Order: sequence, then structure tokens, then C-alpha cells
Amino acid sequence: MNPIPHWPGQPTSAGWATIGNITPAALRQAQQQQLLIVYNLPRHQAIDFISGRSYLFKTDSALAGDAPTQHFYLGPCRAAHRVHPAGDLSMLTVYGNCLVFNNKRILLVDDHFRAADSTERISADLVIVSGRPRLSPAELAKAVDCRQLVFDGSSPARVVNKWKQEGEKLGLACFSVVDNGAFVMNLR
Repeated sequence: MNPIPHWPGQPTSAGWATIGNITPAALRQAQQQQLLIVYNLPRHQAIDFISGRSYLFKTDSALAGDAPTQHFYLGPCRAAHRVHPAGDLSMLTVYGNCLVFNNKRILLVDDHFRAADSTERISADLVIVSGRPRLSPAELAKAVDCRQLVFDGSSPARVVNKWKQEGEKLGLACFSVVDNGAFVMNLR
């Protein structure tokens, strides 16, 4: 007869209780993580900036007040990464639609974004496209020096498909969270 399986939280024969797979090595790894995650949340912008065991959340106003939806879609990932809300905003610097996180420049392009009327191009490590931007990929490419576009769940499929077609012609790597799941960028 097989022994009764060990359940998490119950003492083992050695007297130790385990909770999931929390080990000192796993906690050390969690302390060192530096991630940017763009989630696939239908009709919403949802981005986590994770530094160690803390995260900052960037979202739209509709999702900001919807705790049950946040918990349902984002809770499992946050639990897996062992993170909690950050106590301060020092890990993220915000300049309008430009964000700096862990020395990476991230540009948020949405329906409010306007390309600057400047001859100098903006340099970005990543461009996150939300909703229905009022400029074309060609206009964006003229104003921004970037090779990676990520489309979040708030962008309609026809907008994403149009941008992907035009973006690929311009040599831009395009990633859609609706088609490919969450976008995770390891910043370490």
C-alpha cells in the first residue's frame, strides 16, 4: 500500500512544513528579478514593472477600479513571481508617455500620443501600443528609434493587424499579447 501523499502546510515525517515550492533559492531568485510584463487582458491596458519582490502596475482607468478582474487575470502571475505592490515609485521614472525602468526606455503609444514636431528622434528600447493610436507605424518610425513593438489587449484586432503588416515592412519586430500571450521582458 502506498503512503498517504504529503499535503502542503502539513508537517512531514521529519517535522517540517512546506508551503508550495518556497525555498531559500526561490526567494533569492525572486529578490533579484527585474521584469516588465504586458498582460493579455481583453480591452484593457495592463503592465507590471517588477523589481525584486515589488511591482508597480500601469493600467487604464476602467481596470484600475476593478479589483476582481485584476485578481482573476493578474493574481496567478504575481503569486508565481512572489510580488506585492511597491511601497514607492522610485523604481520607475515617468515623463509623459515615456517611462524609464531599470535603465530601459519604454514609450506608451495610445490614442492620446502625438509624435513630436522635432527633427530629433526619440530613442526607446520598447514601444507598447494601446487602443487606437492616431498615427501610423510609418509616422511612429519617423519620430521614434525602436525595433520592438508590443500590442496590449486594449488594441482591436484590425488595428493590430494593420500595424503588424506596416511595421514588418519597416523592419519592426511586432508582438501581440492577444496572439502570443503575455509579453515578458527580462531586464537583468
